[in-house]
Formats: sequence, structure tokens, C-alpha cells
Amino acid sequence: MPAPALAVPELWDSIIDCLTSSQDYSSTALVCRSFVSRAQKNLFREVVIEKRSPAATTYNYGSHNSSISSTVVATRLSALLDESPHLLSYIQTLEIAESDSECYAILARIPWSHLENLILCSLAGLWDSCFEHIKVLAGINSLCELNLSRRADPWSIRQILPVSQHLTSLRLSQQFWTGSQDPGTAALSTSQRPHIERLSLDECKDVTVFLCQVFDFEGLRSLEVMDSLTPDMPHFLSRYGSTVDHITLSPLERDRYENTDHWDLGLYFPHLTTIKFLSLPDMSFIRFIAGLPLDNRVSYIGFSDDASPLMRRKGVSATNAKAFEAIAVAQLPLLKVVEVQITASRYIAWSPETLENSIRELFPRLRERQLVTIRVFYFDFGED
Repeated sequence: MPAPALAVPELWDSIIDCLTSSQDYSSTALVCRSFVSRAQKNLFREVVIEKRSPAATTYNYGSHNSSISSTVVATRLSALLDESPHLLSYIQTLEIAESDSECYAILARIPWSHLENLILCSLAGLWDSCFEHIKVLAGINSLCELNLSRRADPWSIRQILPVSQHLTSLRLSQQFWTGSQDPGTAALSTSQRPHIERLSLDECKDVTVFLCQVFDFEGLRSLEVMDSLTPDMPHFLSRYGSTVDHITLSPLERDRYENTDHWDLGLYFPHLTTIKFLSLPDMSFIRFIAGLPLDNRVSYIGFSDDASPLMRRKGVSATNAKAFEAIAVAQLPLLKVVEVQITASRYIAWSPETLENSIRELFPRLRERQLVTIRVFYFDFGED
């Protein structure tokens, strides 16, 4: 079928990029040849290797009464890439979950050419049998981000780093390394340490001492800290916070952490330009901003949350927003944008107009200065 008549093909590319599901991309690729390349780029940008139900797979050769193992999924992917090698250039992210040594062996033999992000999940108990294959994947020249989720072994991570010096981004989730730090045996030489510019910690505990022994954080630019402000963090921030210009923070629930009264975290970040908070204004965020130097460079602050806290605790939200406005007006001379992103079900009791007006009412002084941008994203129950 010929391509639909349109003077600007780039517009079709933009429309295809707005699709959200693999089924949409697969269907679009069947419309006409001109759509195939763009649809495939989106469809194969991120590949997930995991155990699946037969109904969840594109090519279903298994029994309808049994799941398909991650090894079978990896085998099918390898065969597909052999038949259509151009697809390799589209794959930028590879996520491996619920796998075994055979699965890793198959993936390590694939000649990845454009892989940028490697996500490894649930590696506990797999390092010994999969180490050589993981080392091959971590040594891919195009790789710039390593993402470790759910209990990776820090000692094994240390062993793969000498072949991973091209990494610039590290994301850790659910890592608890208490007792794993031994400077006498863990530290790598400066020349062996990957130079990390972007670091993300999500539900991590006692990881920074070890990280400082095996990674180079001089020149760290972007930092995300979600539920990871444990007592080891202030020392890390005092060493590396001065170069950070983008930070993302979850609320600091003070009763969850020890000795947090002295944590005026803002003082560690003299060069911030962008701050993203993962809730509506919270007193820990206000304290963070209050700790910033008076000559700070912050020009953007973002809040992201769902609608539930606003609906349940409107009075608390208003009180915190008022305190935030006061400190923002007084201490952020270069502030240009305050963006509020709210996610809400289409079935909430409030109408869209009521929800957006409630958000606007939280920031009257900033609205007068035309600094506030509000975005509300609605979803249906059961939507992917």
C-alpha cells in the first residue's frame, strides 16, 4: 500500500512516536511500507527478557497452559535478529529479569551495536553462573547506563567495572549493602573507575561508601534520591554535590531516618539549576530550598504527584504550598518555571476543571508572576 499523501513525512513520524503500546506499533507497521521503519524503531527501542504467559508474546509457539521461559524469549529474539539484523540498531535498552545462565549466554552472543542502557534485575544467586556473560554485556562499547534492580552483589559489580569504563550513568534500586564496605579490598584504582555523571538511588541503603571506592563521581551532574537518604548520604553529598545541577528528591519522612535534624541538604548544592520533587510541596522540600545559598541558580522547580493527596489533604497541601511560595519568592531570584504534574484517574470524583483549579489555588503569588505551569495526565483503570 502506498504511503498516505502528506507533504511533510516528519509529521507521520511524530504521530507514530505518540503511540504508547507494542500492539499499536505492530499494527502501524502493517499499514504501509513507509511506516515500518518508524514503528519498528519504537517497538524495539526497549527489549525486556522475562518469563511470559503465551498470550503476552508476539510469536506464540508454546502451550496455552504453560508460561514461556526467559531462555525461550531470548532464543526467539536471537533468531529474529539473525533474520533481520537491521533491528539491532534500534535496540537501545535491554532489561533482563527472571533469567538463568543459559538466557544470559544467549544474550551475550548477540552482537549489540547501539545498546545504551542495560537493566539487570534480581541477580542474587546468579552471579557465579552468569558472571562471564554479564561481563560481556557490561563491556559493550555503546553502553553508557547500567541499571541494577533488586539485590545485586556489590563485590561482583566491582569485578565487571574494569571493562565498563565507558559508563556515565548508574541507577540502583533496592540495594542494601550494609557491611559490604572494606576499603582494603574493594577500592579500584582511579584509572579503572567509570566516570559517572548521572546517579539514581531508589530505596537503597548504605551504598555510597562502596560506590565511592569503585566509581568516579567527580563532575557528577544529575542526582536522583528516592527513599535513600540514609546516614551515609551527607558525607557523599559534601564530596560530590557541588557540581550537581539537576536533582530529583522524594519526600524525607523524618521518622524513617536517624539523626536527620542536621540535614540541611540544600547547602551541598551551590550550582543547582533544576529541582524535581516527587510530591506536592512538603516541609522537607521547603527545608531543602531554604538551605540553598542565596546566590543560587535555580530556574526550574517541578512537582509530580497523583491527585489523591490533594483530595485527601487539601488543607495540608495549601499550608505547605504557602510556605513554599514564601521561600521561593524570597530565595530563588532566577526562578522562571514552577511546573506541577498531576496524574489522575478519569473516574475521580473531581472534574478536570475542579482539579486544575485546586492546583492553581495553591500558588497565587507565583501565578501572579506567571511562573506556574500545570499539567494533568488522566488514565483509565487497567491502562498500561
